[in-house]
Amino acid sequence: VRTTGFAPDSSGYTEEEVYNTQIAFNLLARPATRESLKCLLAILNSRVYGWYAQRRCPPALNGAVRPKLAYMQRLPIPTPSADLRREIEAHVARRLVANEGREREVLDRQIERFVELAYEVSSIERALIAS
Repeated sequence: VRTTGFAPDSSGYTEEEVYNTQIAFNLLARPATRESLKCLLAILNSRVYGWYAQRRCPPALNGAVRPKLAYMQRLPIPTPSADLRREIEAHVARRLVANEGREREVLDRQIERFVELAYEVSSIERALIAS
């Protein structure tokens, strides 16, 4: 599970069996498309998504967002170039196995920047998201 400053209910990635309660939902892909889930994982754990979700999804009792299906279906998902998608996927793969500490922090920042590039976030928008 990748948690970059988000609550423990952040988006996660696994290639194993999963059990979850009614407050979670799963995104499944055919084995041939599994790598694209890593790109989506980067997006769902990004500040861009956090900013969007805070404004579009209903709040839970603890203040977190509740990403219901109706809201997720309208989530604007960027289509990064093939090169950028490969960079995101490679960094997410490294992040998933990274130990706690500086390596994770560096990878988190790099992944965040790649997601911003995929969304073509301007410096003004980046400042708005960070505030």
